[in-house]
Amino acid sequence: MLLVGFVILLAVVGLAYHLTSSVNTKSPFILPESGPVAKGKILTSALLSPNGTAGERDILLISRDGNDVTNLTINKPKSDLVSGGLNPTFSPDYTRIAYVATPTGSNNSQIFIMDTNGKERQQVTYSTGSKYNPSWSPDGSALLYSRSTGENNNSELKTSIWKLDLKTGKETDLGVVGTIPIWLSSGAEFSFQLINGQSHQLLIYKNGGTTKINLLLDQKPVTNFNYPVFSHDRSKVAFINFEDGSQLYIADATGSNAHKLTNSVSSIYSMPSWSADNSYIVVSEEDRTVGKSFITGVDLTGQIVFRLGFPNLSGFNMPRIASQ
Repeated sequence: MLLVGFVILLAVVGLAYHLTSSVNTKSPFILPESGPVAKGKILTSALLSPNGTAGERDILLISRDGNDVTNLTINKPKSDLVSGGLNPTFSPDYTRIAYVATPTGSNNSQIFIMDTNGKERQQVTYSTGSKYNPSWSPDGSALLYSRSTGENNNSELKTSIWKLDLKTGKETDLGVVGTIPIWLSSGAEFSFQLINGQSHQLLIYKNGGTTKINLLLDQKPVTNFNYPVFSHDRSKVAFINFEDGSQLYIADATGSNAHKLTNSVSSIYSMPSWSADNSYIVVSEEDRTVGKSFITGVDLTGQIVFRLGFPNLSGFNMPRIASQ
C-alpha cells in the first residue's frame, strides 16, 4: 500500500463558544538561535526507505535540483523522540523550522523548533492533546496549530485551533473548531478547514468571526477537497480535489473559476504550498504506476517545473520551498 503523505482524518462541527488557555509548563523556554537562510531549499519530511516499508520519518532539506539532500533529524538522540518529525514549516525568514514529533513515552505529538542546520532543537508545547500543522505568524513571534481535544459524539478525533506565543510559551485556544490553520500575510487573519465526513469547508478567521469561501467548479461547489492554501499575494487558492482523483486545482481567492492543474491517471497529489513569488506550487506526488514518491513543482498553466524522486525516500510530507 502506498503511503500518501500524512493525512489527518478529522470530523469537526461548528465553532466553540469561548476562549481558554494553558501555559507551557516549561516556560520560559529559549528559542533556537537563527540558522543560515535556507535559500531555494525544499523542506519536507519523508520515510527513509522505499515505499515506507521500514525505517522512520525524518526532516530533510533538499536543493531544487535534487543534488543535495540534508537530513536534519537523523542524528538526534532517539531517547528523546519516537520519530524524526512531521509537518515541517519554515519561519518567515527561512532560518528556523517548526515541526511535529512525539516524545518518548507520550501518546501526544508536540511542536518543536530547530534552526535550519538541525541544531538547537527546542520543544515548545507541553499541554495535553496531539498537535499538528504548525503555521508561523508573519513576524515570527507566534505559531498557530491544530490540537486534538478528545472525541466527539461519533468517536472521531475533534480538533481546535490554538495559538502559541513564542515569547511567553502561552498556549491559547482561539475558540475555533477546525484544522490546517495557515496564517495569512496580513497577520490579522488565517485560513482553516472544517471537515465533516466528505463535507469540507474553507474558512477565513478574523477578529473573532469567520467567512466561508466556496470553491466553485463550473459554478458548482466543490465539497470534498483538502489542504486549501492561499498564494502569498492572496490572489489564488490551491487545493486538492478529492472529487477528481486527488488532482491539484487552483481558484481565484474568492473561490470562483476553479480549474485543474494536474491531469494524471497514475498520480495522486497532496499538501500543496506556494513558491515565494507565487509562480508555481509544490506538491507531494504518489505515482501509483511506478510505485514511487515525488516532490513536484507545477506552474499556473499546469506545466511541470521540477519533479524530484529518490530511491531511498518515500511519502513526502508538507513540501515547502524557500525563496531564492
